[in-house]
Amino acid sequence: MKKVLVTGTALLAFAATGFAQFNEATLNQAGLYNDGKVYQSGINHDATINQNGNGSSSSFNKSTLAQEGVNQGAVSTQTGHGHEVNSLQRGQDNNAYFTQDNANSYAFSRQYGQNNYISSSQISVDGTAAKADFLQEGNRNRAYLVYQSDQVIGLDITTSVIKQRGNDHVAYLTQLGDANAGEIYQSDNWGYAWGYQSGNGNKLRIDQKGSATFADQNKVDIYQYGNFNQAKTYQDGVRNRIGLVQSGNGNNYADINQFGSDNVVRGTGGDTFARQMGVGNNRLESLQTGNGQTLYVNQNGNTNMGFVRQTN
Repeated sequence: MKKVLVTGTALLAFAATGFAQFNEATLNQAGLYNDGKVYQSGINHDATINQNGNGSSSSFNKSTLAQEGVNQGAVSTQTGHGHEVNSLQRGQDNNAYFTQDNANSYAFSRQYGQNNYISSSQISVDGTAAKADFLQEGNRNRAYLVYQSDQVIGLDITTSVIKQRGNDHVAYLTQLGDANAGEIYQSDNWGYAWGYQSGNGNKLRIDQKGSATFADQNKVDIYQYGNFNQAKTYQDGVRNRIGLVQSGNGNNYADINQFGSDNVVRGTGGDTFARQMGVGNNRLESLQTGNGQTLYVNQNGNTNMGFVRQTN
């Protein structure tokens, strides 16, 4: 087993090459303008980069983790302002964990192979920008993004994007605060996406296409709490189901599209969501084309608008 522990404040590049086994690298950096890099190939890797920057102004710290092989683990923890983390993993049984505190944060991760997992937390405390961009290709994908921000309504500078291509997708996206934008894209096979936003002026988009068992599962759950929120969904085949909650003082907008098979959007009576609450000015549009369609929606308040089209 190889175990490396490095502490420093300047550029460090650590490389473990040649398909060695049981590699473990830990890099700790404190201060400004740090650039930490870990490259590993082989079996049973663990790579950790900890960067502690300035708590009140830009630290300009960057971490890069690249791994190729089997059973890889990448961890990046950054505190202070002005972080950037880049992660690339190829192989199978890959895990990536990112934590970024304060503001001006950017997380970029790519995973190719099987049994991939990404978990990320970003916290912005002073209304400045933060972004996350994840891509997974292969089988048994899981992506969990917890994203917190206190953005000002209308700025839309806080964004999260999760893209999954391959089999057995699951994506969780959580955003707390105002003016957040979240996107989930899944193609080919199982799907299931879950989006949660609490605050005002948030936007959420979920696109899912394709399914071949787990009972041909397409499924979207959306929770938005606040005002002036927007949700857009799209599903193309097979056993579609949406579920939607928008709750606040009103002025929320939902656009739902489903093409093919056992379409459902729900609400009232048996519930399982689809509600728009508040004093009014809510709008919901729905288009379902083909097969066992169901739509039950509940809108409370005044001056709401609902548009529904169903064709077979």
